[in-house]
Amino acid sequence: MKVPSTTNRRAFTLIELLVVISIIAILMTLLFPAVSSAIYAARKTQAKNDATQIATAINAYISEYGKMPTTNTGDSVDDQALMNTLAGAVTDQTNPRGIVFLEVPKAKSKKNGAESNGGTYSSGYYDPWGKVYNIRLDDDYDNVIKDGPDGDEIRKSVIVWSKGDPQRTKDYTDSSKWIKSWE
Repeated sequence: MKVPSTTNRRAFTLIELLVVISIIAILMTLLFPAVSSAIYAARKTQAKNDATQIATAINAYISEYGKMPTTNTGDSVDDQALMNTLAGAVTDQTNPRGIVFLEVPKAKSKKNGAESNGGTYSSGYYDPWGKVYNIRLDDDYDNVIKDGPDGDEIRKSVIVWSKGDPQRTKDYTDSSKWIKSWE
């Protein structure tokens, strides 16, 4: 009598498994730079949109009240006072009607300590890399900002910019690569 033979099962050998794992690893390493570039491009787009929204909100404030919401102090604007004014969080002489010109996120970046504090914002509006946007206003109302980020004159009443990702030092220090509301 013949013993029935078991069916031969074909299994992966250890070598075949290691080859498949190494191929997957190689494909993943090729994918990471593409994903990183896509994330950086998305952050740049978000920063450009945010900068444009801030500039538009300040221009809406100027149209409504006929004056700047705050003044330049030293190199830039007092971010906390400006964002509180644009968000309608304060209803004093800077925004007596309490109009909301800009919806300010309460905390876009926890790492910089931005938190909501009883209806007012403890910090400014953060770019996607956790840095406060740079804002310059035309304090003398001649529609020329004489001390732009490059030291040049810019024919606008308000400019907003982000330096971008501090990890990309070449982009961060090269002002031509900054994200600007006026370009």
